[in-house]
Amino acid sequence: MEKKETLKLSRDELRSDLKKNEFLVYMQPQIDMVTFRLHGAEALSRWMHPTEGLLSPFAFIPYFEETGIIDELDLYVFEEACRIKADWKKQGKKYADITISVNMSRVHLHNPDFPQTLSSIADKYEISHDELEIEITETVFVADTETLIQSISNIKKQGFLIALDDFGSGFSGLNLLKDITVDTIKIDKSFLHGSGSTELGKIIIKNIIALCLDLKVTVITEGIEAEAQIQYVKKCGCTIAQGFFFSTPISLSEFQEFADEYLKHALANYTFHLDGDLYSEDGNYDAMTVGRGFEYRDGRSEDSEALYFPGGPTAINVVFIPKEVLVNDSYTVALWVNPEQLTEWSSVFYVRYAMGFISIAPCADTGLLTFRIWNSSGMNGWNDIESEKLKENEWTHLVLSFNAKTNIAAAYVNGQCIGTLDNVPTNRYVEEIIIGGDNFKESFIGCISELVIYNEAKDEAFIKELYDSYR
Repeated sequence: MEKKETLKLSRDELRSDLKKNEFLVYMQPQIDMVTFRLHGAEALSRWMHPTEGLLSPFAFIPYFEETGIIDELDLYVFEEACRIKADWKKQGKKYADITISVNMSRVHLHNPDFPQTLSSIADKYEISHDELEIEITETVFVADTETLIQSISNIKKQGFLIALDDFGSGFSGLNLLKDITVDTIKIDKSFLHGSGSTELGKIIIKNIIALCLDLKVTVITEGIEAEAQIQYVKKCGCTIAQGFFFSTPISLSEFQEFADEYLKHALANYTFHLDGDLYSEDGNYDAMTVGRGFEYRDGRSEDSEALYFPGGPTAINVVFIPKEVLVNDSYTVALWVNPEQLTEWSSVFYVRYAMGFISIAPCADTGLLTFRIWNSSGMNGWNDIESEKLKENEWTHLVLSFNAKTNIAAAYVNGQCIGTLDNVPTNRYVEEIIIGGDNFKESFIGCISELVIYNEAKDEAFIKELYDSYR
């Protein structure tokens, strides 16, 4: 049990105890709420006092600040984080490359040698700089903003990531976003508690997340303590969380046990085989048919089946996939398709968003296979990648991938990239996911199997490997 009462300590005593390695680094996991993978961790200090036991930061941080040596504690934690990562790499831990974030006080930002100091420590342990994130609280920028902004820029030039912590706790956050380039914004936990749990508070959270995503910044919501909070922030587009719902800050050994166990349950995707049932592979989601005439027929291989779609009018004889499987702005969608009859603009996969849609149509009015991304807010609403139309009664593997960080879309047929598009607008807030039809045209006639949805963009090498895995 951590003790929270404070101790009266002198500068020399603190320095002496710091050198004795009585201070420990605890880790609080950061979790991807969609894939259940370990996204990263925040390194936090604890003091194993020889007589008082384990002390929380409340007991000693004030004295490090008052005595003017908080910078020494910060750098101690940073070096410990580097040492820990080096040890993980040596052991071959699967999570060795995760980002570890370390809090830094404002005193460092007035030291012109600070960026080089960080580089020297990381290089000593042969840790890539982009695996380390420097957390700066929003309130640091209340005064002397210009100097601090330049310091942040110098840290980024060394290759380190920058996180703006406790975003929304002060009044400078929005103004800062136009002046500094950050990699991560951590939404202050106050938004999820008290007034943040009201309808007005939820609207503010939703729009803050949307703003961050538009700026291509990773968003982490802090203070997650309940399932309802998870569902809401996921719906708003935030997929990374940190909070007691997943774990309190824990010791290094406990963190390693947590990470090892978490990796066993991590999902890289949501797969609907459509091979005798409509469940996702992990068993968490169940698709739903609307209409009649569905049946399972011979699949792509001798030992598999596929779902047959009989066709029909708009949005009839289709399958609805739970929208919870697609919450990230970036995505990759893959599926096998075998058309029995080609009808103009019949979708095999369709997602309706708040302000747009994506569709994969085996035969558009041009007679070509078309991957379409449409957004009503952009100047160029229609974004199409085309290829030769699919052949009837023949299996074809189709993939559409979109990277919201770069706004690049790519389409693949049988493992080969058939086209890319730049400056594609980002769609957000999934309303429904349909396979075998859409809300505009007649439904698809033929078989579909092996639908896989990734909440991230995948590159060409991955798509080729995925296609080859079926052969």
